[in-house]
Amino acid sequence: MFQLEDCIAFLTTRAAKEIANNLEKRFFKHKVSRAEFFVLYYVSSIPDITQTILANSLNVTTPTVVRIIDRMEKRALISRSQDKQNRRINFLNLTSEGKKMLDILLPIAETFKDEAIKDISNKDLDTYFKVLEKMQKNLGIDIK
Repeated sequence: MFQLEDCIAFLTTRAAKEIANNLEKRFFKHKVSRAEFFVLYYVSSIPDITQTILANSLNVTTPTVVRIIDRMEKRALISRSQDKQNRRINFLNLTSEGKKMLDILLPIAETFKDEAIKDISNKDLDTYFKVLEKMQKNLGIDIK
């Protein structure tokens, strides 16, 4: 008989939400959400990233990412520049303020990761990632 407490989707969602909230709290004093941190990270990591590529990387819709970008642009963390051949395409770049903020947030994210995986062996972490990947494959989910 089905028990919600044994449902992989329920357990994973609940754990992921609590883990994500923990990271969110760490960024709160800098007035940056974890979604904004993810944007800063991807914009700094992928040259000439577009809004569409960013949305795909974050696994959100383009309108969702546009709202985040609008907020961040108002705070001078990122800027947009239009593609000269196709005005519908916007490239995203970190501003100097965005670079400063990312420099502040990266060590916080690194500490968070270190705390989250403390006392978990590399073998167990490898197993975790393999099991997660296998579940996604079993369900036809491709998030890479």
